Amino acid sequence: ADSIRADAGAITYRSTLPLSGEWKTHQDGLTRELAMSRQNMRVRVFPLSLPQHVAEGANGRVETSDGSLRMSAESQQAGLCAAVLLEWSPSLRKSSVDWTVLTIAEEGKRLDAGDAFGARIRMGDKQFVFFHSLTKSRMPRTVMGHHTPYESVIAKFEAGNFLALLNVEAGQGETA
Repeated sequence: ADSIRADAGAITYRSTLPLSGEWKTHQDGLTRELAMSRQNMRVRVFPLSLPQHVAEGANGRVETSDGSLRMSAESQQAGLCAAVLLEWSPSLRKSSVDWTVLTIAEEGKRLDAGDAFGARIRMGDKQFVFFHSLTKSRMPRTVMGHHTPYESVIAKFEAGNFLALLNVEAGQGETA
């Protein structure tokens, strides 16, 4: 995931990841999931910071072109988090997937996406949560009922509990 802050709103984001070799790509017609395959390898691309279904408007896109995976996004706020999950596990290859952008709160008040971002993804019977704070907070922030003082969290969500896989504290003097 990339996290961008600006002094004022209106952020335009572009990211390019060069791909090695020839990849065949398939864009799902109903969702923003992108599948890439080469020889015996298959990689699924999930742009977590965008709504899953193409029928919902989005401020960005994920695509392949000129041998690269490209993501673009726009925001009218002073912060933007562009999160993409690449999944290549053979055990999850045929699993159904759904994801959603989550509401983040601080002291009972909903935060704008320019302040904090969260997403939940379910792959088969496994669920994961990604959270990232773009601005400093005085109090722990809440995502899916989980209060966290961390800048970033990647967790497995199992039986209503967060099992932390990664917690990142904000560095000294950093904005978030």
